[in-house]
Amino acid sequence: MNYLGNRSIFREKILWSSIYLVSLPFPVKSTETDTLSVNFSESLFRQKIVSMDFKNTDIKDIIRVLASQYGLNIFIEDNVSRRLTLHLENVTLGDALHYITEQNGLLMEKYGSIYKITDSPPPQPPPPELKKWNMFCKNGLISLDLKNENLADALYQISLCSGVNIFLERFIDDEITGYIHDMPFEQAMYQLLKNNGYLFRKEGSAYQVRRFRSGSPDTKSPGRQFWINTRRERIDLELESAELNQVLTELSRQLNINLFLYGNISGTVTARADDLTLNQCLNLVLCGNEYTYKQSGNIYLIGEKTNKLLSSSHLFQLSHLKVDGILEMFPQKISEKAEFKIIREHNAVLVNASQDIINEIASIVEDLDRPIPQILIEALVVDYNYQDIREIQLEAG
Repeated sequence: MNYLGNRSIFREKILWSSIYLVSLPFPVKSTETDTLSVNFSESLFRQKIVSMDFKNTDIKDIIRVLASQYGLNIFIEDNVSRRLTLHLENVTLGDALHYITEQNGLLMEKYGSIYKITDSPPPQPPPPELKKWNMFCKNGLISLDLKNENLADALYQISLCSGVNIFLERFIDDEITGYIHDMPFEQAMYQLLKNNGYLFRKEGSAYQVRRFRSGSPDTKSPGRQFWINTRRERIDLELESAELNQVLTELSRQLNINLFLYGNISGTVTARADDLTLNQCLNLVLCGNEYTYKQSGNIYLIGEKTNKLLSSSHLFQLSHLKVDGILEMFPQKISEKAEFKIIREHNAVLVNASQDIINEIASIVEDLDRPIPQILIEALVVDYNYQDIREIQLEAG
């Protein structure tokens, strides 16, 4: 326990009624958990220092001398390192300690009957100045000037300014730039966010901001972008020259469906639609390409239209037309791409073709198989005898 010097100092310390603590290598726990500021006017600190002189002395040694001389329990942290030249004469102990700690940027605190001297914490930086946003909203119009602003912060300010609810897709921490002057709110926001690679859409009473997903390895390319949103198995989408393969993969991911692609699916698609079923969506994105799909249970197979494995069969039962003449009504370009089988017993036709051809045939059948207009002629038959009429005339004459 010889932390303060030689053995004579240690033996001397045992004789005192109180001890002083200087730079102990083990933690000191106070019996009181509350830290109190030091009141230098207490009777302990009113003791007089007649005369003391220190020249280029370590501050720990100065505190050690004062503590031992006046019966203080003082702990000084190891990182406190100062050397002082000091002459004290006819001053109180409190004034001396107050001067030493204050002039050297130290903090003295009280823990029960122990005093602790530490370096003062660095001053807290001033609070950041509130950013002034160049933004104005009135009568459904918005004006703003943004330059490399954080997107989340900018949308928060726009929401406060306009009074509308705006939700930002998670995990977005990008910047936005744009200048708008007195434009209708929806039009302004749509153009501003689109030019920065985002989609702005109204859903219910709120607006959603989502990132366009890139369907190209070159994510910096302004083209080949798409946005897809699914809700309750309905699909909203906006595609701009989007890679077909990436669109199909995103649909599979969001709807959690089993999707198998035959071969290398290439090509792009541009489309915008809301509230589609999956089948409607696949018809939409595949109709302009040489691909088709086939549903087998909960599995969707997608590949080239020439792939016989992707042919589907569908039975069209007619309600108003006779099935015998239905085949002549189909356009030749449709008939060449499908196989037909007449089933007279059910007044129906079985079609085997790719899904896109079946969809076209279904549309034609729906237009043709309608009730045949009937013409109703009403007639009144009057039966009379010419002789009876002459007799009536004679009687009257």
